[in-house]
Amino acid sequence: MLARLLHNCGLYMRLDCDLVPGRGDNPDGFWGNRWFVALNDEVLSELGGAWDLPPKAEEIFNHCRLGPLRVKAQLLIEGFDSASIWGWKDPRSCLTLPLWRGLLPELKVLLIVRNPLEVAYSLRNRNEDTSYAFGLQLWEIYNRRLIETTKAKERLVVSLICCNVAT
Repeated sequence: MLARLLHNCGLYMRLDCDLVPGRGDNPDGFWGNRWFVALNDEVLSELGGAWDLPPKAEEIFNHCRLGPLRVKAQLLIEGFDSASIWGWKDPRSCLTLPLWRGLLPELKVLLIVRNPLEVAYSLRNRNEDTSYAFGLQLWEIYNRRLIETTKAKERLVVSLICCNVAT
């Protein structure tokens, strides 16, 4: 929701065809750039992890084995050169932020804090074999990593409170 709002307010996120399309659980789309998602998946895989299996916090993101992926990331960034204000949305970036910070030293981060129970519920609905405890653990890891890899002046924290009202 917030990524779509920022896009509508002028934040360049690439063409609509570059955005992750909607599905049954989110028909309006995810507003994440599929190229950043794919590259983040590659980085996590190279480090022996995945979105649901975060690599260790002490992983070395400037290791030479990530060289080809840094080149791909640089080319992706260069595709935004014509935009004065641009960005991307991908929760995996919480785990891969050291790679991006190496390429974008002036990077500013918008940390959207969702209710951890809501996140766990959403993950459980999307992946039936995911436990609520696992969803809560992922929420904690993602948020902790983002806070640990940014300074307060480089991030803006937004609390996203959603309520379901029964009628």
